[in-house]
This record gives sequence, structure tokens and C-alpha cells, in this order.
Amino acid sequence: MRCPTVNQLPPPPPAKTGWPWTEETPPAADLLPGKGLPRISPRVSIVTPSFNQGCFLEETIRSVLLQGYPDLEYIVIDGGSTDQSVQIIQKYQEWLAYWVSEKDAGQAHAINKGFSHATGEICAYLNSDDVFCPNALSSVISFLDKRPAAALAYGDCQIIDELSAVNDLWLSPEFDLTELLFRCYIAQPASFWRKSGMSAVGDFNAGMHFAFDYEMWLRLAAVGETFSRVPLLLAQHRKTEGTKTVSRPEAFTAEIVNALETFFKHPAVTAAFKLLEADAYAIAFLNHALLNFRLQSCDEARQALETAFRHSPDLVRSQRERIIRALVDNADPSGPLDDAREYLDLVFSQLPGNAGALKQLRTSALRRVEILHSARSQDGETLVHARRLLLGTLIDDSAWMRNHAARSEFLKVLIGQPAMQRLAGFKHLLRTVRSAFPRTRKNYG
Repeated sequence: MRCPTVNQLPPPPPAKTGWPWTEETPPAADLLPGKGLPRISPRVSIVTPSFNQGCFLEETIRSVLLQGYPDLEYIVIDGGSTDQSVQIIQKYQEWLAYWVSEKDAGQAHAINKGFSHATGEICAYLNSDDVFCPNALSSVISFLDKRPAAALAYGDCQIIDELSAVNDLWLSPEFDLTELLFRCYIAQPASFWRKSGMSAVGDFNAGMHFAFDYEMWLRLAAVGETFSRVPLLLAQHRKTEGTKTVSRPEAFTAEIVNALETFFKHPAVTAAFKLLEADAYAIAFLNHALLNFRLQSCDEARQALETAFRHSPDLVRSQRERIIRALVDNADPSGPLDDAREYLDLVFSQLPGNAGALKQLRTSALRRVEILHSARSQDGETLVHARRLLLGTLIDDSAWMRNHAARSEFLKVLIGQPAMQRLAGFKHLLRTVRSAFPRTRKNYG
């Protein structure tokens, strides 16, 4: 199906304007430039799993349908919603390849059910509260067309709230399997894969409810499939209160460990990666402990820390920077500084005996929390204080600047979050403009 235009779709709700309500992606060209030949575009299959997200679902559906793509197959699988979701789906059913509303066994099961009806060469799933950015599909197809070996492509993602206001930017790094074993940095709403590559490893694990996408990425990586980062903004991920990770941290961690076990047990995984197994498990349990400290579940947190250090007694020595960043993230420098300090005090006062080595990280973690809190306060005086603290940190704690995410934090302190967002927007605009012009190489000689 060719994507409809905004005039062909039902009118948006009152007061809804902009993308994807009153704006659309221009239709893709039908002919190859300068050749007059028909352009052959691979079919793209998008599945949206849905359950009682009627307040966001229409925005999701429109962001898919208004991509201007010439061969879209859009499937919505609703789990028997009791809100307005079914009415919204029926409103757009003319442009859906398939939809159903019935009880299912969870999100992964719904996604698998959707893809059982899919025929596209390129696939993705978009949750019912997330949003594609304009021109996402055409950009990904163009990218994959130039990289036939890539089984999965992933791009950048904005973080939005309940009102669709942009709060942050998720800049995905270049693919690094070692880093993927310690954290899932791939933005799922901005991820697309070839059906041929996914067929080699099977469906999403329907027995999982929290980390099934991460488990799938690790399964693909275990068999040697190629991942490629698309240097473009492709989607928006909605973060709201009551996320699944926080509501059931014990189940989330169990699934992360299960995903890692699936990877490390695969016969194709090299000995070099198997050396990371103990540290990978340890970081998973460390993150579980830090989250439970935040939830005031201290007994559960101490048990998880003990497990982490049983897996890797030298954890602090081998993963120092990663642990400090986890401490800082869980302390949440965006909130009140006293709350962040209390959280760190709780963590370091409740350490089990085998985790005593963590104490040496306290000063660095606290200093970074103070720097980031001051930088995010958007107050001129506190920002000056943050910059003063930063100078000493760069001298004593230079490891902070060794990765992409840390450098982003550094820039936020120097120029502020609003300037960072403007800079990121300019970079995306520059990439778009550059992609419109063919690259030529001069010969000198």
C-alpha cells in the first residue's frame, strides 16, 4: 500500500497540529533520478502492539501512515483493550493490512503474531505510545540499500513525555558488541531489520516481557549478523511514570541475565567475548541492586550486590567507569540534590562485605552528581559552580571523557542542555542536506 496523504486520513482531534496531525512526509519519488525508470522500493512491514494506550495510539498510527512511503504494510495487534483503542484502530482500518483485538500472552507474543501476517523485506515494531519521525522509512531504506550486509539498522531517538514534548535526545553510538553486553544502547523505536536476517534466529522470545528486544539483538549478534548505526533522528520514545522496569525490577534483571546466557552459550561466540561473561552478569546484578536501593528495597539490593561480586570479585577494577555512571544515573542528578546525596549515602552505608571495594568510588560519584545537578538546574550561578567542579574532575577523573555519552554530559555542563539540543538538531539538518548531494572525489595529480 502506498502511504496515504494527510488529506486522505480522518481529520485530527481538535487543537492537534504539526507532525503527525497536520503535517506529512512528502511522497517518495516514483522514478530513479535522471533515468526515468521505475523506482523499486522494498516493502516495509511495521507492527504496532497495543493495549490500553488509546491516549497515544492515534499519534503512533498517523506517524506510520504519513511516511509517504510507496510500499507500506502496517499491522496493529491489540490485546483486547478496554479503552478507546479499538475505536481508534477502526478509524484507520482502511489503511491497515491487518488488525485484531483479542487477548494475547504479552507484548512479545503480540509482535510475533503481527509478523506472522507480514510479507515485507524490512521490518520494525513501533509501540503504541512511540512515534516515527518524518521521513524515517525512506531514510532507513536508503541507508540499508547502500549496506546490503547490514541485518539491523538503528538510529537516534528523542525522549518525549505524555504531552509529546521533547525532554531529551538519545544519540545512539556506533555498534560495539562489547558495550552491548553491558547495556542495551540500541533505541528500539528507531530499529529496523531485514526479515532474512531475523529468520535465521527465530521470533522474539514470547516468554519475556521486559528484555525481549535486547535478547533478540544478542541472538543476532551471536550468529555474526552486522549492525549499522543510521546517523539520523528516526523516532520518538515516550517515557512516562510507572515503567515496567521500575514496577518489577526483579523480573527485568532475570530477563537481562537470561538474554546474556543465551548469548554466551551460543557456539559461535568467540573466546574473547566469553572472557566478558562474568563482568556482564555482575553489571546486570549491580544495576539491579542500585535500582532496588532507589526503591528502598535494601535487603534485595544487598543480595544483588553480593551476587554481583561473586560473579566478578574484581568488578571495581575492571568496570570502574561503568559503575560510577550507574551510581550517578540512579542518584538522578535531575532531581533535588539532597535526594541524590541521600541515595548515595544509602548505597554506601548498606554495602555487603564482599562489595567493600565500591567505597573508593564514592567521591567521584558524588562530584559528578553535583556537577550534573548544577548544569541541569539552568541557573547561571549554579552553572558557574558546575564548571568550577568540572575542572577538578577532569584532572582527577579523566576516564569520564573517554566515551560518547560522557562527552555529551561534559558539553551539557559547558553550554547547557538547550544549546545541546540545538546543536544536535543542526547536525541532523546538516546530514540531511549533505545526503541530498552526491559526493564526488577530486583527483589530484
